[in-house]
Amino acid sequence: MDEISLYIHIPFCNSKCYYCDFNSGKYSAEIQKKYFNSLKNEILQNKVKNKIKSIYFGGGTPSAADEKNIVEILNLIKNNFDVKNDAEITIECNPNSLDENKLTCFRDAGFNRLSLGVQTTNKNSLKTIGRIQEKNELKNYKKIIKNNLKFAKKLNFNISADLMLGLPKNNYFNLISDIFFLNKYCNHISVYMLTLYEGTKLFEQYKNESLENKIIKEYKLSQKLLKLLKFEQYEISNFAKAKSYSKHNLNYWACGQYLGFGLSAHSYLSNYRYFNVSSMQAYFNNYENINFGKEIKSYKEIIDQNLKLKNNVEKLTKRQQAEEYIMLNLRLKDGLNLTEFKQKFYDLKLIKQNEIKQLLNKKLIKFNGEKIVLTKKGILFENQVSVNLM
Repeated sequence: MDEISLYIHIPFCNSKCYYCDFNSGKYSAEIQKKYFNSLKNEILQNKVKNKIKSIYFGGGTPSAADEKNIVEILNLIKNNFDVKNDAEITIECNPNSLDENKLTCFRDAGFNRLSLGVQTTNKNSLKTIGRIQEKNELKNYKKIIKNNLKFAKKLNFNISADLMLGLPKNNYFNLISDIFFLNKYCNHISVYMLTLYEGTKLFEQYKNESLENKIIKEYKLSQKLLKLLKFEQYEISNFAKAKSYSKHNLNYWACGQYLGFGLSAHSYLSNYRYFNVSSMQAYFNNYENINFGKEIKSYKEIIDQNLKLKNNVEKLTKRQQAEEYIMLNLRLKDGLNLTEFKQKFYDLKLIKQNEIKQLLNKKLIKFNGEKIVLTKKGILFENQVSVNLM
C-alpha cells in the first residue's frame, strides 16, 4: 500500500500580510474553538490504512493558534493513523507568534521540522508588506528571529526558513545579509518570488510597476550565494544542506498522494483531486456535527463523502495526469525522467521531438541521460518549457 502525506490547514493569523491571498485571517476565540472541533471530526471521518510519511501544519500561521490545540490535532493523528517512526512532521511559524514555550511544546509533541516565515528582516519592507505594523515589533524582529532559531536548533529541529524575492523597499544588501544570517541556523532555505494577486493590498499599490527584473536579479543572486554556502538547489525555490530536503514537498512534486484537512485544504487520492469549501460557516456545516461512519475509509468512500458534502471533486484524465507530471517533475533538480514517463503515459521524446529540439536550441533544457533537466536559463522560463512539452 502506498505511503501518503497529510496536510493540516490552520487559517489563523495575528494580521494579514498585504501580499497574501491564502484562506486565512484573524478570527475570534469562539470561531477558533469551533474550527478545531470541526477539524478533529474531519480527520476522524477520513482515516485510511496507508502509512503516513509526512505531516505538514500550514496556514495561515499555525503558531498564531493556541499550541494546545495544535498538539491535540497532532496527537489525534498519531492515535488514528499509522504514522511512520521516521515521518517528517513540520509546523509553519511566524517569528512574532513564536517563543521558547511554544517551540518546546511542539518538539515534545513530535514536531521535528520547523518552517519559519522570515520573508525579510528589512524594516521598511516589512512595514510596506504589512508583515509587521507596530514600531516595537519592527525594532525587535531580527532579534526575535535569532532567539527562536537558536532555541529551535538547541531542540534539534530540522530548520527551514522562507525568504521572499522582489519585495518593495528591499535591496540586494538586505537579501545578502539575510541569507548569511539564516545560514548560521538553517539547513534548508526557500526563496519565493513575489506574486501580486488581484484583490490584495499590495496588488493595488504596485499593479502598475514591474518587479520582474528585480525578482530575476535577486533570484540569481540567491542561487550564487546559497551555492557558495553549500546549499544544494534541489528544486526551483528550495535549497538544502546535507540532503535535508523537504520530504513533504517532494511528495507533491513526485505526484504522490496526500490528504488535506481543514478550510480549503486540497487532497489527491487515486487520481482524484478534491478540496474543501472556502467558507468558514460552510466548513462548520459539513463537519461540526458529523455522524461518524466506519472507522476506516477506502479511497472510494472518501471521494463519495466529499461529493455528498459538495466539495470540489475532479477526476484527472490521463492527459491531465501527464501534464501535471511534466510540470511538477521539471521543477526538480533531477528533472523529468523520460523512461518513467513513457511507462506511465506515452513517448514524450517522440511526440514532442520538434518542441524538445527548439528548447535545446534556446538553451532552456538539457539532457542528463534519459532525463530532461532545466538549465539555469530554463528555470526562469519554467512555465513556458512546461507548456511546450504538454
